[in-house]
Amino acid sequence: MKYECPECGGTNLDVSVSVWARLLQNVSGECETDVTDGMIGDQEWGDESQMLCRDCGHCAIVATFISGKEAEDEEDNVESES
Repeated sequence: MKYECPECGGTNLDVSVSVWARLLQNVSGECETDVTDGMIGDQEWGDESQMLCRDCGHCAIVATFISGKEAEDEEDNVESES
């Protein structure tokens, strides 16, 4: 799947991700996070995550950044499932 900005066609994109982190707490109540331990640090994102075009500043959900033909194919699949 290819992603490009629907406004300018740019592919210089950032995506907002959720990251699993280990919570480290000390006895005084201070907390830190660590993303370097094993499976911790896995990133999750999907069609409803936010995406930002670094070229023009357009920001919207990932689904709107799916390029041309692939976006049409996804719409056809959704309509045929209804």
